[in-house]
Amino acid sequence: MPDTAPSATAPLIVIDLQTGMFDGRFDPPIHDADTIAGRARKLIDWARRTGRKVAFIRHDG
Repeated sequence: MPDTAPSATAPLIVIDLQTGMFDGRFDPPIHDADTIAGRARKLIDWARRTGRKVAFIRHDG
């Protein structure tokens, strides 16, 4: 069985966390928006502290 542990330099990929999902301006905020945003911030901070690259992917469809 191959080693499946992530590389110490594996990047963090953040997909589709757009302001409109959280601010309620056009649509109601997603369920548990504050908790999700907080978790995402912690992961992004961790990735940056450990020298990992962070990629933000925006999905428009």
